[in-house]
Amino acid sequence: MVIIKGIDGSFKQSLNKAAVELSIMPIPYNIKNQAKSFIDVAVDSVATGIAGFMLIFLIKKLNLSTSYITVIVILFVFIWIVLIYRLREAYFNSFRTNIQRTLLSNDEGTNDKKRYETTIVAARRILNAEKPEDILSLLEQLSDYKILALQSSIINLLEHPSHQVKAEAIKQLFKYDKGTAIEKVEALVHEKDDGLVYTALDYIIHHSNNNANHFFDKYLNHENDYISNAALLCLAKEAEQNTKLSEKYSLNKRIDERVRALNTPEGFSRKEAVAELLITIAYSRIQKHYTFITVHLNNRDPYIAKHAIKAAGITASERFIEDLLEYLAEKEFRKTTIKALKNYGSSITKTILAYDKSEILRDNVKEHLPKVIQSFGTQNAVQVLLRLLRSNDVIIRLQVSRSLLRLKARNENLFFNKRVLKREIIKESEYYKDTIDAIFSIQNDIKNTSLEPKNDNDIELLIARESLIDVLEEQLETSLKIIFKLLSLIYDEADIKVSYSGLLSDIKEAKVNALEFLDNLLKSQLKTKVLPLVEYAIMEEDDLHSDILKIKTLPEKVYISRLLRKRGKRIKLELLHLIKVLDDKSFLTLITPLKKHMNKEVKFFAHDTIESLTDVRR
Repeated sequence: MVIIKGIDGSFKQSLNKAAVELSIMPIPYNIKNQAKSFIDVAVDSVATGIAGFMLIFLIKKLNLSTSYITVIVILFVFIWIVLIYRLREAYFNSFRTNIQRTLLSNDEGTNDKKRYETTIVAARRILNAEKPEDILSLLEQLSDYKILALQSSIINLLEHPSHQVKAEAIKQLFKYDKGTAIEKVEALVHEKDDGLVYTALDYIIHHSNNNANHFFDKYLNHENDYISNAALLCLAKEAEQNTKLSEKYSLNKRIDERVRALNTPEGFSRKEAVAELLITIAYSRIQKHYTFITVHLNNRDPYIAKHAIKAAGITASERFIEDLLEYLAEKEFRKTTIKALKNYGSSITKTILAYDKSEILRDNVKEHLPKVIQSFGTQNAVQVLLRLLRSNDVIIRLQVSRSLLRLKARNENLFFNKRVLKREIIKESEYYKDTIDAIFSIQNDIKNTSLEPKNDNDIELLIARESLIDVLEEQLETSLKIIFKLLSLIYDEADIKVSYSGLLSDIKEAKVNALEFLDNLLKSQLKTKVLPLVEYAIMEEDDLHSDILKIKTLPEKVYISRLLRKRGKRIKLELLHLIKVLDDKSFLTLITPLKKHMNKEVKFFAHDTIESLTDVRR
C-alpha cells in the first residue's frame, strides 16, 4: 500500500505536473495565471471525483480484481506519456510562433515565392532569347549535364552577338559527340577576343580529327597574335602530359620571347595578352618565369592582377602563398584568391593552421581563412575547421562557426561530431565567462583609483583601461554569436535563430520567451554552461552585479597574465600599452617571451615596453 501510494504521488508530481506546465507555459502571462488557477482548482477536483467513481464502478459493479485495475492504470499512464510527448512538439512550435509573432508583429507583408521554370521548353526559350545574362546563368546551371534536346539551341548560340556567350556555348559542346559543330567553332578562331579564341582552339585540339602536330603547325606561328598567344597556352597545357611537344615546339624559348616583348613599351599591346601569358607560364611549370607572375601580382590593373592570382594558384608554388593570402583582404579579388588557394590541395589547410598559430597575418586577412578551408566542401574540411575553432582569435572562431554552418546546409552527407561541438561550446562559454571576469576586474581597478586623475599618467592609465574594456566587450558580443552558431550545428538552426533574435530584441516578452525556450531545448551540461551566460547577456545594466554568474574580481597581474596567454594579437597590443603606462617592472617576466613572437607588431611593442620599463635614465 505504501509503495502504491508513493508511485501515485510520484507520477502526479512528475508526468502530470510536467504535462500541465507544458500546456500553459507558452501562453500569455495574464491568461496563464487564470488557466493555472482553473486547472488547479476546478479541473483537478472534477478529475479526481471522476477517477473515484470509475474505481467504484470497476470494483463494485464489474467485480474486477486488482491485477485488472493495475493493467488499466498502466494503459492510461502509457496514453498519458504519448500525449505528453506530442504536447512537447506543440510546446516548441508555440514558443517559436510566440517569439516570431512578437518580433514581427508589425510586419504584415507577404513574400510571394519566386517560381522558376525548369522545363526543356523554358530552357529553349531562354537560350533563344537575346539577354546574355540569362543565357550565361542557364549555361552555368547546365554545366554538369548533357541534354540532347538542347544541343541544337546550344549550337545556335555560336552565332550570338556576345563573345562570352559563344565561349560558354563551346564549353557546353565538350560534352557532346566528337566533332559536333566543328566548322562553326573553327570560324570563331578569327574573332578578336582572347577568351573566345582560346576556348575555340582548345575545343579544336580535343574534338577535331587532326593530330596535335598538325594543330600546332597551323596555329602556333600564326600572324594574328590572338591566335598565336592562345595556341601557345594550348601548347603549355598539352606539354604537361607530353614533354616531347614542349621540346619540339620550343615552349621555353617561345615564352622567353613573349616575356621580353611584353616587358618593353613597344611590345606591350594589350592587357589580355599579358593575362594569357601569365596563365601560359603557370601551366608550363617553368619556374624561371615565375618572377613574371610575382611582378604582376602587384599590377595596378585589376584584370591583370586577377590573372596573376589565378596563375599563382595553378602553379601551387609555396612562393606565392603569402601574396595570395594578402589578397583575401580585398573583396574584389577574394573569390579568385580562394579558388587559387584551393588549387594547393589539402596542404594549404596545414599552412593556414600554422599561420593562425603564429598570428602574423593582418586581421582583415585572418577572418577569411575559414572560407578557404570551407571551399573544399569535404569531411576533411570539417575536421580542419573544428581544429581552427581552438584559435586564440575570436574573429577566426566566429568565421569558422559560419563556415561550418554553410557546409552543413550545402552538404547533408557531412558528419558533424556533436560530442566535439559540445566540447567547443563549453570552451567558448568559459572564454565568455573569463571575459566577464576580466571586464569586472578592470572596472574594479578603475574604481579603486582616485576619482579625480591627479596627473597626465593617471589620465593615460584610465584611457588604457577603458580601451581594453572596449575591446573585451566587443569580444564578449562576438563570443555569444559563436556559441549560438555552434548550437545551430547541434540543434535545429531555425530554433536557435529564433531564440537569438528574441534575446536581442528590445521587447521583454520576446526575451522571456526565448530564454524559456532555450531552458527547455538545451540539455545537461550545455544548459548548465550556456543558460547563465544568456541570462547575463539579457540583464539590465542595474542588475549586472547579480550573482547569477558568480563573477570573480581578479588581481591585475592575474587577469593580465591570463589574457596575454589566451588571447590574440589585438588584446596583446592593448595589454602591452597598459603595462607600459603602469610602469611596473614586475610585469617584465610576463612580456619578455613576447620578444620572440612571430607577429611583427607584437614583437615591436614588446621590445618598446621592455625598454620603457628598464630605462634607467628616468
